[in-house]
Amino acid sequence: MKRIKYLKQYISFNYKMMRDYNIDQMTRDFPAYLREVLKGMNNGVLGPVYRRLIKTAPEPLLVICHARTGSNFLLWLLSSHPYIAHNGEPFGTNVLVHSWIISRIREIGPLDYLKEGFQRKSNEQVIAFKFLYLQFEPEYAKRWSIPDLEEVRKYLSGALDMKVIHLKRRNRLENLISLRIAEVTKKYILFNPKKRVGDIQIELTPEECSAEFEKIAALEKHYAELFAGHPLLNIYYEDLYMNTQSEGKRILEFLDVKQRPLRERTLKQNIRPIREVLKNYDELKGHFAGTVWENMFSD
Repeated sequence: MKRIKYLKQYISFNYKMMRDYNIDQMTRDFPAYLREVLKGMNNGVLGPVYRRLIKTAPEPLLVICHARTGSNFLLWLLSSHPYIAHNGEPFGTNVLVHSWIISRIREIGPLDYLKEGFQRKSNEQVIAFKFLYLQFEPEYAKRWSIPDLEEVRKYLSGALDMKVIHLKRRNRLENLISLRIAEVTKKYILFNPKKRVGDIQIELTPEECSAEFEKIAALEKHYAELFAGHPLLNIYYEDLYMNTQSEGKRILEFLDVKQRPLRERTLKQNIRPIREVLKNYDELKGHFAGTVWENMFSD
């Protein structure tokens, strides 16, 4: 009965999101949308058969990153491959706002909740999921009143055969700007270019820029060391965005799955030069000239 209850809540939770997603995808690229529908039908109809015939579990792929480094772009890109599925962000804020999910995590524990997402859905070989750096910190679990995620962190860092993609963004200023724009728009993923907001301007202080740049550098170093024993692939958002197919080929080689062209599904939310978005760009550029962060302001 509990499984039926959670299934109903899951369907209700996803209805609006999937409705908007389907409309956006049909409008943007109908042939790609049709291929995805057929893949979904295959999963839905033959999924139980696959689960019986294919005894081995799909290989989990962990993506670790800071917020606004293109993780949604990466996950949706990977899921365009017929043998790769993605489980999103198991402990993301967009998930934890729902009390029924909080209840589920408390009921079975964070680790078993995470492992539920690794279960085979159809014939996928890989199930990708992501963790933001901050989600490993005790304060994050405390904020959401869920059991500490330390057990999950230890499991993931100790599973040395689990493949890990460490996703980074070279330009930390653009990273910070993207974060501030998302905080204003409350939109963290974009499928339809017509929904892009193109008139937002923000202002940043030198102090908050320095603090953010240094924080990201420290986090990248810490988590690179934490997962150093794993099969690890470093990916930069700028390379993935500009050279999607070549970077996609490199990722598929790392995952040891059949090479296929990967199709972009999400869109970049801000396509304006950062000078147009950041009101005090010249002031900040002058402040950081001659420092280790001056390359963040190259234009």
